[in-house]
Amino acid sequence: MDIVTAYPRSGTGYTARLLQAANVDMGHEKVGIDGVVSWLHIGHGSVPWIDKPIMDQVWDKIIHIVRDPIKVISSAQTLSDESFEYMFNVLNDHPGGERSIRWYMWTWLKWNEFIESRVPDYRFRVEDLKVGNPALDGFLRLFGVMAEPELPKENTNSRPHSILTWLDLKTADSCLCKKVREKALEYGYKPFTFGAVMMAKDEEKNIRRCLESVRPIVDEIILVDTGSKDKTVEIAKEFGATIFHHPWQNNFSLHRNQTLKYSNCDWVIQIDCDEELKGNRDELRKYVEVVSRDTDYNAIAIQLRDIHGGKQTMQFNASRIFKRGAVHFEDIVHNRPVFKGDAAMPQGEPDYFLHHYGYDLNEDQKQKKLIRTRTLLEKRIKNNKKDYEAYFYLAQIEGQSENPQAVLDLISFYIKNRERCKKFNRSALYTHLQALVAVHGYDNEEFKAVLNQYMNEMPFDLDITFMAFMYAREVKNIDLLLRSAKRFIDNYIRYSEDPHSQASRFTYSYQPEYLAEAYFHATTISFSQGIAGLKFFGSILQSCGDEFSEKAKHDMKKACENLGVQWEIN
Repeated sequence: MDIVTAYPRSGTGYTARLLQAANVDMGHEKVGIDGVVSWLHIGHGSVPWIDKPIMDQVWDKIIHIVRDPIKVISSAQTLSDESFEYMFNVLNDHPGGERSIRWYMWTWLKWNEFIESRVPDYRFRVEDLKVGNPALDGFLRLFGVMAEPELPKENTNSRPHSILTWLDLKTADSCLCKKVREKALEYGYKPFTFGAVMMAKDEEKNIRRCLESVRPIVDEIILVDTGSKDKTVEIAKEFGATIFHHPWQNNFSLHRNQTLKYSNCDWVIQIDCDEELKGNRDELRKYVEVVSRDTDYNAIAIQLRDIHGGKQTMQFNASRIFKRGAVHFEDIVHNRPVFKGDAAMPQGEPDYFLHHYGYDLNEDQKQKKLIRTRTLLEKRIKNNKKDYEAYFYLAQIEGQSENPQAVLDLISFYIKNRERCKKFNRSALYTHLQALVAVHGYDNEEFKAVLNQYMNEMPFDLDITFMAFMYAREVKNIDLLLRSAKRFIDNYIRYSEDPHSQASRFTYSYQPEYLAEAYFHATTISFSQGIAGLKFFGSILQSCGDEFSEKAKHDMKKACENLGVQWEIN
């Protein structure tokens, strides 16, 4: 008789159903004519859920099944205390201490080593026992099966448990973690790793929120500290971060590139201390792994939402997740990642996104940040008069400083040189319109000409169509107001269904209050037109024949009732 064996939660249930589908009589933890598929039967002793003690036995063939160790060790959290007690008795050893991640790593290593000590004849990765993989044919031939059976569904461990990362394992016991990694490589698993990189200085008020949001899904946290005098470093160490100290050099890109240099992970998310990863974080990690495995992308974009006073004020798609060695940052402030190709993005409404609280400041903090950013942007321009992107960001700073003429001058210069920009940011068009309104008002010929130009250039842009709606409202052009409200509503719905439609442009108008206002005007105007139409309809019927008039009144009354409106003609 043969045995197919493994560490528990490594796929013995799936393998047993596979063999049973091929008419091989090997039960799951139950001995059949041809043998057994069981993690238990490679050992010996009593377990509560099997009637008779398991006896030590010489097997004709021993087939060792292995599975991705991170998944197995995560699932080991759901094993019963009796399962561990059985392993300790068979191994005649114990990891010590209370049940913990150390136990799961230790038993995974020791039990696989115990199977290896029995000199297995074959080893297979359970992930390879799939249609089209030669390993499946080789596995089945060991049992005389020449044709692939209908494969059973994979069963997942539905018992509640957390998904562990390599950082969890390293934090629990770095020596054991190293041995698990080595054994994983021996079994043919090159573990996918995903890290977080960040820079900080005196961020004790923000960093805990940030690290709590990324810690559950990353295998490594790299922090470059640029001179903190508060508890920033102390808090980061609580989360297992690896800290590197560099003096602040007035250059954000320099320090961001340092964080990238220190990371050992396959992919990283670049996150700032005043940000928080929200939504389904496990899905984000899965998506990054799929992109890493199945595509040639070097970067992934994630939606970033500015939060001020608990309310979202702006959002855009930001390239923040990068393949190791495939990106570097440029520019001393408002730095940008440089990589080959476009950034990947998941389709549809994002399940995960970043909240940015960097502008949720008191007045003193706001002024300090504006002065620092303005100084660095002016330094960029002084060093390179053709650094057009710096003019764009300086216009945003002047906007926060409520200096509309400066915004208009800077953004006009930026747009004038759009063909010379490395990558023109079309968010500038909305900024241009805002500045024109702030300086000249809505009823201005230049504003109207520019609005028409931008509407033709970007008819589906949410912010541009919102500005057209605002213009129609201000000049009280009813027909234009109805058309522009409907267009904004259509674009709002389009954007909600496909956030990629705005590309990486800043989006300010994706606000439920703005949508409600558009619906208010579209509805009230339509109601007004409808009421006028009903009055006109009633007066026209007076000139119609009696038979036609009665039928028309009946039909209109029924149509109004279907709309929840009571209508009678006098």
